[in-house]
Amino acid sequence: MNASSFPALLQRFFTERLVTQQGASLHTVAGYRDTFRLLFRFAKARLGREPSALRLEELDPAFLEAFLGHLERDRGNRPRTRNHRLSALHAFFRYVALAEPAVRLQCQRTLAIPMKRFERGPVEFLTEDEATALVSAPTAATWIGRRDRALLLLAVQTGLRNSEITSLRQGRVTRVTPGHVHCASGEPVAADFVVWATGASAPAWIGESGLPCDDRGFVAVNDYLQSTSHPSVFAAGDVATMITRPLPKAGVFAVRQGPLLAENLRRFLGGDALRTYRPQRRFLSLISTGGRHAVASYAGLSWQGRWVWTWKDRIDKRSMRKYDGVPWPVDAGDAYVRR
Repeated sequence: MNASSFPALLQRFFTERLVTQQGASLHTVAGYRDTFRLLFRFAKARLGREPSALRLEELDPAFLEAFLGHLERDRGNRPRTRNHRLSALHAFFRYVALAEPAVRLQCQRTLAIPMKRFERGPVEFLTEDEATALVSAPTAATWIGRRDRALLLLAVQTGLRNSEITSLRQGRVTRVTPGHVHCASGEPVAADFVVWATGASAPAWIGESGLPCDDRGFVAVNDYLQSTSHPSVFAAGDVATMITRPLPKAGVFAVRQGPLLAENLRRFLGGDALRTYRPQRRFLSLISTGGRHAVASYAGLSWQGRWVWTWKDRIDKRSMRKYDGVPWPVDAGDAYVRR
């Protein structure tokens, strides 16, 4: 076999075998590439040859076993890494055995090099600190980082396996039975515990009122929180959608629309010019998950823990104190009490 056969075989192994025929992932191709890079460096130091001048006959089992020993001895690789490198060599020589039958015996001897046994550590549960560190590892500055953080948080909090997470699909729930959630697709999803986390939905009377609505059934309003068809009708909060700038159904917008709604009602009755509602660009989201634990998100960043729950509790109590002293009706009459 001439000296050009090995480079040609190696090129066809990567371009035809791995990429075209097997459709190997980029990570697999990169791992095999790194194996041969290390092999070429070892060959140059041991044989004094450039990769383009190597002959396939020189890569005999004795040479390859010396290379694997070099990885463990000189590079400090563990048996698991050594086995990964050997897997790449096995894959290449399996391809060579088919492409060049003349060296089939050499290929069989190479394929007989065994994997090395290694100790497998016991699979243990993550501690709370380990789980927190794992979830915090992906950066929140990129979309991929936020996606990875969400997937890790889902796995930690639900105990789902990788296959269960990747099989999750958005779908409409039709009914719930003990142990299962049934979707419109007809596929039941096993569930030991179901938490209903539904979004805002428009009440039926809005569609029956004759007021213009968006595609979800919420009252369509302009920048003054005024119906787009009936100037004397105003709406705010979750029941309404601003046509010019649709907003998430979040309580922070409803709370901040309240004072402006009251003022525009007075202005409308007095014949004065209405004020424009300008929503904030960013807002803080806080949700309690039980057990004095909460999750917060703001501007692409997220936090969780007991201290977040304390933060949320303080904000909620401060908000409720604003209603101290407000008269509450006792019945349909004129009697009121103060709290």
